Parts: sequence; C-alpha cells; structure tokens
Amino acid sequence: MISNFTKSTKLKIFFLISLVFISFKFYKIPDFPPVPLTPENAAFYQENPCTFSIIELIGQINQNYNVEFYSSPDGATECNGLNSWIEYQPPQLVENGWDVYKPDKIKVWISNNMHFDLLVQSLFWLTLISLIPKKTQKKIKINNFLVFLTTAIFYLHLYGEKYFYKTISREYDIQFFSYEYSGELYLENYFLYGYFFSIFAIVFIFKDLIIPRIGNTVNYLPFVFLIYGTYSTLNINFYLLIFCFMGLVAIFNRQVNFKIVSVYIFFSIIWVINFTESDILFDVDKLRGFANSSQTLPSLVYWIIVYLLFIIGVNFVINQGIENFDKKLIIRNFLISSSFIFILGVISSFSKLANYLIFYFFGLNKFPMRTFQSIEGNTWRGIAPSAEGMGEFFAFSILITLLFLMKNQVNINKYEILMLGVITYGLLRTNNFAAIISMLILALTFFVYKRYKNIKKIFLVYLIISTSLSALYILRFQEFSYQYLSSAVIYEGVQATEMSYKFVANQFGQTDQKLGNYRLLLDLPNEETNLSTSLRYVIENYDSGINLQGIPSVNSVVNLSAYFINRAEKWGIFLAKYNPTLVEFLFGYGPQQFSEYYFGHNTKYNFGLFLPHSSFLNYLIFYGLFGLLALLICIFIYLKNSKFLITKYLVIFFILNLVKSDALFYLPNLVLLIFVLNIDKLVKNN
Repeated sequence: MISNFTKSTKLKIFFLISLVFISFKFYKIPDFPPVPLTPENAAFYQENPCTFSIIELIGQINQNYNVEFYSSPDGATECNGLNSWIEYQPPQLVENGWDVYKPDKIKVWISNNMHFDLLVQSLFWLTLISLIPKKTQKKIKINNFLVFLTTAIFYLHLYGEKYFYKTISREYDIQFFSYEYSGELYLENYFLYGYFFSIFAIVFIFKDLIIPRIGNTVNYLPFVFLIYGTYSTLNINFYLLIFCFMGLVAIFNRQVNFKIVSVYIFFSIIWVINFTESDILFDVDKLRGFANSSQTLPSLVYWIIVYLLFIIGVNFVINQGIENFDKKLIIRNFLISSSFIFILGVISSFSKLANYLIFYFFGLNKFPMRTFQSIEGNTWRGIAPSAEGMGEFFAFSILITLLFLMKNQVNINKYEILMLGVITYGLLRTNNFAAIISMLILALTFFVYKRYKNIKKIFLVYLIISTSLSALYILRFQEFSYQYLSSAVIYEGVQATEMSYKFVANQFGQTDQKLGNYRLLLDLPNEETNLSTSLRYVIENYDSGINLQGIPSVNSVVNLSAYFINRAEKWGIFLAKYNPTLVEFLFGYGPQQFSEYYFGHNTKYNFGLFLPHSSFLNYLIFYGLFGLLALLICIFIYLKNSKFLITKYLVIFFILNLVKSDALFYLPNLVLLIFVLNIDKLVKNN
C-alpha cells in the first residue's frame, strides 16, 4: 500500500514519525542507567528528574507492580518527554475507610510544556491536514490581518483564563511590556512572546494549507472524532482555533447570516451585563479545550466570540465543499474513523507507550483506557473521553451507512463490511443502550417506509409497542411505587441538596427528606432547606400541579421517563445545583460557562465533574430558555422543510440521544450536528 503513495505523502509520513521520535527524545542516552520501577526506587527518580525518556522508563517496569503514566503540564521546554515525578500509591482498602478497593500502583509523570505542545502538536495536525487531496475551488478572499485578529482573540483567552494557566506555569505573564523598579522598560516576557508567535504561526501555516483543500475538507470531517485536537497542556482545541479563523474569513467574505448574528449579539450584551467575576477555577477535566475554566469577564468575552466564529467557520467550510461532496467518500471516512477509534483503543489498552503517544498526538481530552476490561463491568470507552459519546458516534456511523445503502446512494466493499463489524462490536462494548435502540428503530423504520410508503402507520405501530412494553415493565417488573417513580428526579434532587435543617427521624431512621415529604420542605425557611430556585419550582409544580384522574401530569411523566432511561439521579443533581435568577434562566450564563452553575449553589456534589447528562440541559445553562427554544424551533423547522429523508432520520437520532447525553459538550459532536443540518444541500448538489 505504501508503494502507491506519492513521494510527497511518503515525506509527510516520514516527518510525522520523526516528529514523534524527536518530541519524546527516543534518541536520548542518559548519563547513568535507569533502575527498576519499584516503590523502593521511587526516591531515585524523584532525585533525578528530566533524565529518562518514556521508552527507558517502560523498559524498567516491574511486572509485580501496576505502572501508569500521566502528563505533567508544568515542565520546562528542555524536559519535554522526560520524567517529571514518580510516586507509589498504596492499595486503597475498604477496611481502612475507602468506599471501593483499588490496588496499589506506581504513578509516573512525563513532562510537557505548553509552548512545546503548541508547536509540536500543531505541526502534527497541520501535516495531517496537508494529506487531504487538493480540489479546484473558487477563490476566497483572505486578508493577512485576519491572522493577527485570530491571534489577538486567543491572547484574550490567555488573559481571561489566568487561574488555569497560573497552575501550570510559574512563568505566566500576560504583559507585553512593563517597567522595572529602576524605571527601565522590561521587554523580555518570553512566555507571552512564545505563545503569541506560536498562535500566529499555526494560523498562518493553516491559511496556506486550507485554501487549495477547502473544497474537499467536508469529506474528511469524520476524522475530528479520531483526532480530537486538544492540546496536552492548554485549555484550547486545535479545531476551535482554525475554525475560529475560518469564521473570520466567512465574515470577511460576507458569507454569514447577519440576522442570527444580531440576535447572538443581543444575548451577548445580556450575558456581559449580568456577569459576576469570581476567582474560582473550574476543573475542565475531560471537557478541556471546549469549556471555560475561569469566571472572568475577559474569558467570558473570549468564549462569546470564539463560539460564534466556530459555528460560522464550520458552516463556511461545509458550504465551500458543496460541489465536491462525495457520498461514497464520506461514508468510507465515517467507517475508517470509527473503526480506527476502536482499534487504537484496543492497542492503547495493551501498550503503555501507545497509550501515552495516542493521548498526546491525537489530542485526547483524557488518557485512553488502560485496560480492555469494561468500567464497572459494562462500559468501555477506548480512546474517547466518554463511552456514551463513543457509542453515539459508532451508532451514527452505522446508521448513516445503512440509510445511504437502503437509499441506493452508495455501495460498500468487503473491507467496509469488515469495518462495520468492528464498529458494531465497539458499539456493544460501550453498552450505550439508547444509541443502539434508537439506531435499530430508525434503520428499521426507514426500511419499512421505503417499502410501504406509509410513515403514519409505522409510527403508530411503534407507539403502541413502546407504550405497551413500558406499561408492562411498570406493572410487572418494578418494585417501586408510582408515587416514587413519578417524583424520582425530585427525590434525587432533594437528596443532593445540602440542608442545614435538622430533620427528626422516625422509628425506622427515616427523615422527611428521605421520605420525600416535599410539602414540608416548601413550608420550611429557604435558608434552612437551601433549595435551588429550579428545584423549588419543580417541587411546587409537582405538589400543586393539576393531576387528572388516571392521567399523569407532565412533571410526573418527565420524572417517570428519567427513571427508565437511568437519568433520575443525574437530573436530580442538576436541579439541586441549577440556581438561576430570572434573567439567567431566560438567557443563560453564556457559551461554555459552567462554573457559575457548578459552584454558584452549594450542594453535596461540589467536587469532581458531575455533568447534567443532557445536551438540552447544558444548553439551558448556556443560553437559557429562550436560546434552547430557539434551537429546538430551528431544528424542527429544518425537519419539516427537509427534502432529503435521510436527513430527517439522522436529526431524529441526534434529538433522541441528546436528551440523555452531554454530546454537545464535546467539540466533535457539535461539528457532526452542524454537518447533519447541512446534508440536504450537500446531497442536492451532487
């Protein structure tokens, strides 16, 4: 196969391999040999940092101990890829007070440096972009000033998220120049100059790469799920950077809906006026690169700008590819991307070196799975940050392939059939029941409709079947009462609330809080119950809402549904935490602003990362009720007006899964949604 590559392609592949080899100093010979990685030798490595490469460390692994590698973001440039710190973690025993037993392990940190990462990881991804075949394209006007403007926007990011970058760099300084005590002008802020130059160079190189390839880029969008593009040490995503630049290009070429932009500006003014600064730091964890870490005004302004430009940029790139859209190629790339995600996940679970290198060069939000065993016996996420998200992408890849096949839009060969088998197995390993069921139902519905052409009868049959099965499940297989099930989310929200009121327990040790006596909670002083505004409203609606004989209320139906899709606890925690004012409820906190929701109201879950597990709830946080309704109305109008049946099914798949997943919290999933909403015009012109 390699023999069929062009000379240019072979050189690029050689460059990528060399970049990996040099970046992690595989060539380095230490001044003295390493010693076995054992608890007794931890002190040796602690006293000799910046000495051994990851390959040398892997060669010293003692099979009697579990060794795990991590990234240390505060390393010096000259130490990148070398050991930073090593420590032994003894076993966590239940008899010593731990909730769950965890075996002992040796933790090894490898140094990374933000300036080094910016250049090396970007060079890797830019080289991959250069592998996209060129296509003749109508000329696009690109002013070099847009490169400077993009750089300035990402300077605002560095300035706004100061609390994040202060934790990873002692050299953090955002002043271009300053005066020393002597009064002399200080112009040696190499930290800022390095960052500024790196961003400028990345965008400048990308500008020259994308112009001849922009007409073909749409066909390679599935690979954003394979190459996540998150920088190892920064809260920046590569795609956020380049699509932000393309958004500016779109505005410069006047290819943007200025009415929608005007509405967005109106929302932005409200977000800024209603904003309150705080010195808290939100641990972005697996959301890194696409979530705000610092509650500062510059950071808010940055995310307002880049989110809009990102959406415009993705739409612009897709529109530029209308004439060159290739249904066969896009299906193949979905299959290749999905199967590689699973295969690399398997490789990374068996190889510690591959695990670390895949994390770094594929720009993952968190390390791949370190074992092929499922989490808690049921889910396996491979290289993805979330098993649920990976399952949705696998199911989407299978669904879009089946729909195009049944529509006779494409044919697949034996290799693509093999990839479908790999993806199906990967989907089963994720244990994403909702994605599997929705994919199967939609594929079956499409098949039946294509044959019988009566969509009303089909949906009527599915409605009867689903209703009957749900009723049977409730009546025969559930141990809980209807009273509990109809208030399951409320119950979990109450349990998640940190209350100061001293409840009196009954003879069974149960309090009114545990028993779900919501009327009592409403009668108590709010400062003692600490109920959030959203939880209080839902309780009031539940307690005093209209309930017709034999007909459950909307509130009860939502609670009941949440229980059966395993979201009662997650949505209950959301209600306990979500404490907006009226303005915040109507307009939200702003794009990717999670800290006020997370820390603004004290609960039992102000630690770790507890996501709402619903993209609709996420967007309620960001854009408020008005923004969420506007999004839903636009989607439903699009569904109604869509002329391409496949689009309708793909959008329905998204809606069904977005109800119970945080998919839109991840950049690739948002790109995919934008792509789906553009399929109509892509197919129409081909």
